[in-house]
Amino acid sequence: MSKNNDHHIIKKSVYLYTNYRSDRMEANEYSINARYWGAISQNLDEFVCPSPVNIPEWASGTARWLGEGASVLEIGPGRGDLAFRTLSERSTIRDYHLADVSPDILAYVLARLEPVKGSTTVTTLQADLNRPDALHTLPPASIDRIILLNVFGYLDPDTALEQFRTALRPGGFLRFTVGDFEFFSHSGDYDAGLNRQLVTKKRRQIGTEVQPAGFTTNENGEQVPVFGYRRGYSREEITGMLASHGFADIDIQTVVIPLELWQRFRSGKSASPQQQSLENRWSGRPIWDVIARREA
Repeated sequence: MSKNNDHHIIKKSVYLYTNYRSDRMEANEYSINARYWGAISQNLDEFVCPSPVNIPEWASGTARWLGEGASVLEIGPGRGDLAFRTLSERSTIRDYHLADVSPDILAYVLARLEPVKGSTTVTTLQADLNRPDALHTLPPASIDRIILLNVFGYLDPDTALEQFRTALRPGGFLRFTVGDFEFFSHSGDYDAGLNRQLVTKKRRQIGTEVQPAGFTTNENGEQVPVFGYRRGYSREEITGMLASHGFADIDIQTVVIPLELWQRFRSGKSASPQQQSLENRWSGRPIWDVIARREA
């Protein structure tokens, strides 16, 4: 945990939260229970995520970018906002593949896309990208574009990137958004690079049937369930990871998520002094928008 002990885990037996010193985490330690995301999906109509897909200009440009591929794969589609926009603009996409760990999310998005899919074949794949065989049903080198919005930070990067490279055709593109290291380091060990942030939700937000991995104590002294963690990366880390897995032409841009989206999403959780300073500087929270090409 952080040197300042920002989070106090009550359930100490969970390995995920006690062995933070591993240089390379095992893939299954990155996983979040599918039932967690399934429960979140039950409130998708009301759920507003601090994602760039909720920034109209960004979403429109990204939909056009995605629509330039004949075969695309979106991992973690959420409520299907990007897919809906992309297919609504009558792109020339032949195959649109949706992958998610939650069957409930996949069913929701598939139904939502039915009126706009046109001649595009939409398929779903229930898959945990932290497993090395998650995309085994996709033929190798068959995908033109892969996109992940706010998902990469939950994944074992080596396991995920190797699968992305296998699925993409030579010259195909990978795109993902991920948190900036500076916003996550406050809840991890900055010196060790373990910049992880706990994933917490109130019980009323997901129901009581989903078992948490542990608990943390918030600023009001209340125990809050913890369901996993996500992490951010520095620009240098992203470049190094992608290059080591056979990606080139790496373009990393900053997208600022407006403060109002973060404030609605935080549900009463306070930001650290470091986060507040950065948010004030940017008038929001910056995240990385990364595009890279698979080398031959």
